[in-house]
Amino acid sequence: MRNLDVPEPVDILISELLGSFGDNELSPECLDGAQKCLKRTSYTSLYDHVLTQRLATGISIPSSYTSHLAPLSSSKLYNEARALRNGDDSLETPYVVMFQAVNILSEDKSQCGSKIQECWGFEHPRGDHGNEGGDGGGVVAVNESRSPLTNHHNVRSARLRFWIPHAGVLQ
Repeated sequence: MRNLDVPEPVDILISELLGSFGDNELSPECLDGAQKCLKRTSYTSLYDHVLTQRLATGISIPSSYTSHLAPLSSSKLYNEARALRNGDDSLETPYVVMFQAVNILSEDKSQCGSKIQECWGFEHPRGDHGNEGGDGGGVVAVNESRSPLTNHHNVRSARLRFWIPHAGVLQ
């Protein structure tokens, strides 16, 4: 996608790249490269009549997605994963599941945050991505084909704090 050339910019870009956790199919990285295919419009800054910026005006579907986490316990999921017997890794392997019989262990507490918390999110098209001109503050650096030079803007890291007043019990 980063090297794709289209005959003309598009109004709408539709992607099914999300995965079970909202970004595990490299959706942000792929859609970064595809942003250059969206229609763009030029405007002149009110503060500097010489500065012209080009911002994407096309629509990306999805336009944003956010991943959330919460500590939980589920004896049903635990027993099903344990029964798979994939060696010692059966309980360390990530599974795509539909939560039905779960107990969310955390509760809302002011110093620890809410019981379900946001990890990270992504938006497409990015407002700070590939703008020509500007002071560079917060703007993602791009090459001549408007693909990002680095992937620092797509970091997936979060430090979350939960308040868990009671122990989870598996039976």
